[in-house]
Amino acid sequence: MKTLILILSFVMTGFIALSQTMVSYTWDTYKMKFEIPETFVEKANSSEKFEAADNDINLTIYPRKGENLSADGMIDALAGWVRDSKIENVSEMDLISDQLNGYWGIYQEGTKNGWPVFLMLIVDPDYPDISFYVWVSYRKGTEDTAVKMLVSFKPI
Repeated sequence: MKTLILILSFVMTGFIALSQTMVSYTWDTYKMKFEIPETFVEKANSSEKFEAADNDINLTIYPRKGENLSADGMIDALAGWVRDSKIENVSEMDLISDQLNGYWGIYQEGTKNGWPVFLMLIVDPDYPDISFYVWVSYRKGTEDTAVKMLVSFKPI
């Protein structure tokens, strides 16, 4: 019995070590918070783009001012971004309005150069003139971490 408990302890420790530790990131320029893996390295942070990545996941956010998108406008804008980015194996568009901590928006999944990707378009209803185009590409097997990032976005 002691051997079984010892083996289970080692196995559980291994699983815990493999999970990504997330840290909170605040993008002050746009009054936005989100979670990213602690292993991320920031590559760009300007009023035009935020980008951070590690070996498994890449996050890029492109804000656009002055779009004032309606629901139909968001659908058209995301469809255009997916098309222009040449995303393959595209899923149906999904609404995320009541699941995203104050933002409303839509997303699609697909693949680009063999990597799974999420493309999400979100808008803070308090500041509808700014749209955020969120790109997350990830290595297979890290979907849970990619989803944790996407659902962590919060206006501040």
